[in-house]
Amino acid sequence: MSVTGMSTPALGGAALVMLCGLACAPSVGAEPGSSSVTLEWTSPGDDGAIGNANHYDIRYSLAPITAANFGLATPATDSPKPAKPGKKERVKVKGLGPNQRYYFALKTVDDNGNWSGLSNVVAQTPAGGEPAVDYALSMAARPTPARTFTTVWLSLPKEMRVRLLVIDASGRVARTLFDETRPAGETHTDWNLQDNYGRRLAPGNYWLTARLAGHQAVQRIIILP
Repeated sequence: MSVTGMSTPALGGAALVMLCGLACAPSVGAEPGSSSVTLEWTSPGDDGAIGNANHYDIRYSLAPITAANFGLATPATDSPKPAKPGKKERVKVKGLGPNQRYYFALKTVDDNGNWSGLSNVVAQTPAGGEPAVDYALSMAARPTPARTFTTVWLSLPKEMRVRLLVIDASGRVARTLFDETRPAGETHTDWNLQDNYGRRLAPGNYWLTARLAGHQAVQRIIILP
């Protein structure tokens, strides 16, 4: 499927991007069961059609993506550096499970740190490949609500690399708890409710997000005053 891309100016200097999905295929050289989707768009400018944008934030999810949950979606790797305005750009999102419907969206950031609005959301279902492993990932945080600390528990089906993040209500990463290989079975980490800079997070709702091999688990946690 191919749809002509286009860009339109947005408030704050960054530009909206029109995204389209081109191809769904098994990923060559990837682990069994993984597939890929190729996305294409037309590069916007730093300020409308003038100058180059600073970078892209491309994300995907098994749930429909909205402006409210964009930050909870999985970031795509190997995003290209923005080209001159009007140029066609592509990225292949790898490591996807076959025969599952994925949603993709993109935001642009300009040199002043201004974010564009959300692009259109593309839905694609990669095909082919051997059956994907069904990761029986479970996660829990105790206590929640929490006032001084909480312990995050994960149950993993095998030894694997896991990235455990704390996402705030705006969709930004407030804390990276770990990004490493963990053993099969139950594993846990203690969190003192501080952000990446050692500051205590404000009271409110946060989302613990565990990401691994194209899958993710999300658990809400409430921080008390």
